[in-house]
Amino acid sequence: MVATALSPVGAYVSQGLDRNVLLWLFIAFLLFAALMMLFYRPRPREAVSSLAFLLTIGVGVGSLAGFLGGLLGVGGGNIIVPALVALGFDPKKASASTSVVVIFSSLAGFLGHASLAGIDVSLLGTTTVGAAVGAALGSWLMTDRLKGRQVKVIIGMVLMVIAAKLAWDLL
Repeated sequence: MVATALSPVGAYVSQGLDRNVLLWLFIAFLLFAALMMLFYRPRPREAVSSLAFLLTIGVGVGSLAGFLGGLLGVGGGNIIVPALVALGFDPKKASASTSVVVIFSSLAGFLGHASLAGIDVSLLGTTTVGAAVGAALGSWLMTDRLKGRQVKVIIGMVLMVIAAKLAWDLL
């Protein structure tokens, strides 16, 4: 809920920032998240956490993800998953939990950006179809084929490729 509330705030703040500054910030974030996924080895969480601890983590990570997601125009999943994995949560469980949260924060960020900048309907349609196909394939892989370490490597590599493409386009 906090991510959903702060996503439009991030979208609003982004209007006052230079596009290249936003893109370089996003690239830096992607590289940080990719390196975390590829090289950071947190100790697995063994004990069941208290509700207060989980709420604190959820509100903190959700707030950051919502604001940055709205600011950078992303759903926040590439913020939440690395944060949860860094805190010791299983990558498959972190990805699954994030999928639910991202729906709402993405929608809030989308509405914020759409109200400020308008919508390219053909781009929206093609990306929606691509996202639906990718989501179906990804959920099949996550549940039936991949182990936690493989998920981390794939996420890390995808983030690196996106960062490289964005950086190349800016140079």
